[in-house]
Amino acid sequence: MTHRCRRARHWCTAVGVASLISMICTHCAAQNSETLSPRFNQLVTATWHGQSLAASLERLGKLYRVAVWLDRRVDPNLRIDLAVSDASVIATAQELAQRHGLGAVVFQNVLYVGPQAAAREITTLAMLARRSLDDAPANARARWLHREPCRWSHLSEPRKILTDIVGATGAELENADRAPHDLWAAKDLPAMAAVDRLVLALIGFDLTCSISPDASFVSIIPIERPVQIAN
Repeated sequence: MTHRCRRARHWCTAVGVASLISMICTHCAAQNSETLSPRFNQLVTATWHGQSLAASLERLGKLYRVAVWLDRRVDPNLRIDLAVSDASVIATAQELAQRHGLGAVVFQNVLYVGPQAAAREITTLAMLARRSLDDAPANARARWLHREPCRWSHLSEPRKILTDIVGATGAELENADRAPHDLWAAKDLPAMAAVDRLVLALIGFDLTCSISPDASFVSIIPIERPVQIAN
C-alpha cells in the first residue's frame, strides 16, 4: 500500500467521511474536451463512518489535491457509511454520491457534486455558452476562453463573483440581481475559461448565461430544458 493510500485509510477510518452524493453521471465527456487530470485516477482505500458531506469532500480534495464544488442545493450535513478499496478518486466520489440520489462528475478538472440533472447537464450548458461565442470578435472570444485560476475569500457574495468573472472579459453583466443573495465559502479553482466558471457558478441557482453576439453583454437566464445541443 502506498504512503498516500495509508494516509487516506488512516484519515477516513479515524474521521469517517460523510455523505457525498448520489447517483452519478459517469459521463466522461464532462471535461469539455479538456485533459482529465491524473489526480482523479489516484487510488483511494478508505472507510466512511457518518461524517458530514461537506467536511468529507473538503478533506478528500485536500488529500488528493483536486478541486471540489458542492452544489449549494445539496445538504452539506448528509451522512454516509461506505468502504472502498483501491478505487479511483472519481469512482469513489460517484459511489458516495449514489448513496443520496445525487450526481458526481468532473467538469473542467473540478469534481462537481450536485443533483443528478445538474451533473448530467453542466457540460452541455458550457458547450451551449461556448457556442454563443462562435460569431464574437476574435479578441472578445479569446478573453472568454482564456484559461486561468480563480479564487475568492470566505463569505464572498455570488453576485460579486459573477460580476467579476464577466468584468474580467471586458463584458457587462446586465442582471446580477437575478442570482439570489448568498454567501459562499472560500474557493480555489484550477485554470478554466471564464465562460466555464460562469456556468459553474450559476448552476446551483438553476440558472445559466446568455452572451450577446458581440460578447459585450451577458444576461443571467433560467435553464431551458431539455438541455441539448441543437443540430
